Order: sequence, then structure tokens, then C-alpha cells
Amino acid sequence: MSNNIKIVCVSANSYLKLAIQNLVDFTWINESDLSPAFCYPSASIGIMLLVTTGSTLKQRIKMLDMTRKISNNYGWKGIVLYDQKNANERRFVDMTGLRAYDIRTPIADLKDSIERSTYLRSRHPHCANGILGLTKYQWEALWLSFIGVEIKEIAEKTGRTPPTLYAHRKAGLNYLKLNHLHEFKNVIASF
Repeated sequence: MSNNIKIVCVSANSYLKLAIQNLVDFTWINESDLSPAFCYPSASIGIMLLVTTGSTLKQRIKMLDMTRKISNNYGWKGIVLYDQKNANERRFVDMTGLRAYDIRTPIADLKDSIERSTYLRSRHPHCANGILGLTKYQWEALWLSFIGVEIKEIAEKTGRTPPTLYAHRKAGLNYLKLNHLHEFKNVIASF
């Protein structure tokens, strides 16, 4: 199983890039670099993350169709689509196990989207009781960073304070670096 996670960035997001860089080794590419030659699974690929600014339904459908084709034809193990342009129409599309479904959650219901986005923690055997020793809140903060949700937004919608959320993420990263960073990469790559 490869620890290499290739990220397709349709819209440069320095916060997201930094968050992922702190978690895993990855290859950062742009949409223009996406091609069948790149996608072909000669090398094991863990997760592709698309960050799109597509603001129209047509653009989102095109992006979803592209992710489905890549997943079905090239063997990507998991794909998450994150639409960051329209704050009221964010989309989370997970294609774990080559199955696609759309979680449509308005930003006003971010608390609910947090609960939805952490379902991977309960679905994966390594995450049943918190991933590799991480607490629920540490894992939540790490995963939300991974999909690019700003901590200040989480705080606004949940009533938690940013310092507490930042502390959860920092504690989670420090714990992984000291104890389980290699295993964490394997867990992420296995989704």
C-alpha cells in the first residue's frame, strides 16, 4: 500500500495545502496536469482531493463526472470533492470504494456537515475508537483540516472557540509525529 497521496488542486488553497502537508507526504498537482497517463494506476494511489471553485451546476456535474470516470477507470481508492466558492452550496462527494454519493450540506448547517464528514472515523477499523489513539475531537479537527474547512468557520457554527480547536489539531499532529505518523499515512491511504 502506497503512502503517496496525490492531490489534484483545481483551485489553489494555501490553507488546505498546509493542512495536508502537515499530515502526509503527497504530490501536489494542478488540474492542467491531470491526464490518463497520470491517472493510470501503475503506482498505488490513496486519495485524490479535488478543490473546485465551480459555481454553476454544470461545472459541478462536470467535475463529479470526471471524478467518477477517474475512480472507475483508473482505480483511485478515494475521492473527495470540496466546493469552496459558494459558501451556501458546499459539496462533499466521497467515492471511497468506487461508490459515489453526494452529501449536500449548506454552510448554515456546518455542525451537521461535521458529523457527516467524520463518518469515516466510524467506518474504518483503525478508527473505531479514535484513530491511532487520537481523541474524537483531535481526529475531527485533523479531518476537517484535511477537507479544507476553516477552523474559524467551525467555531462560528458550533460555538467552540478557535483556540480549543487549534489545540485539538496541534495535539493530534504532535501525537502522530511522536507515535503513529507512519501508521496514520497507511490508514489515510487505505480509504
